[in-house]
Amino acid sequence: MQLKIVSWNIWGGRKLPEIIKCLSEAKPDIIGLQEVLQDEGGANNSAKAIADVLGYTYVYETTTLLIPSISHLLEKHKIENNMEWGNAILSKYAISDRNVHVLSGDRKRTALEATVKIEGKNLQVFSTHLVYATEQPSQIQTTQVQNLIKVLPKENGLVMGDFNATPDTKIIEDMGKVMVNTEGDPTKFSADGKKIDYIFCTSDIKVLSSGTIDSQASDHLPIYTIIEI
Repeated sequence: MQLKIVSWNIWGGRKLPEIIKCLSEAKPDIIGLQEVLQDEGGANNSAKAIADVLGYTYVYETTTLLIPSISHLLEKHKIENNMEWGNAILSKYAISDRNVHVLSGDRKRTALEATVKIEGKNLQVFSTHLVYATEQPSQIQTTQVQNLIKVLPKENGLVMGDFNATPDTKIIEDMGKVMVNTEGDPTKFSADGKKIDYIFCTSDIKVLSSGTIDSQASDHLPIYTIIEI
């Protein structure tokens, strides 16, 4: 069975109609989102808005409370209220379970895990967003990846997200030792021209193709992979 997987840092969903249009046209089976915003307390969640239009199930988990006076993201949005910020997973198929794994307490980051039920098979799907590191190597990123690797499945698993790390870094090398990097070429770039977003899968999953989707709705391009399970 073939599945289309998309991962996207949606930049807080500031261009939500364009994001929804892009994903509607891409027709993915499973989506991992990062930089999902909602009001403090849970209203106006951007992942829910996307899922409602697409008719997908979804799970979301807040990672951080953003305060306008110290948040660069909210400053760009010209938002004056506190917001919650985190990761989400959307699926055409039923989601039967969810877990949240704390990757670091210092500069807290998490990995959201969902069990997606596809024709009698459980697929373990993760969406994560590591801290931004201006210098390499980054000890905080190393800690986050080490903690992520500890909870990854040996089979039927997908990990996607914004790793904030280029392909030549140790943490991407470490991820490649335990999972398959679905993108053989540097097809995903951030605004400064560096590849920092990835989709990994367990070795039992066959990767058929991968690439980017053209969109101006975020400072990241959405990436995709087509797999066979």
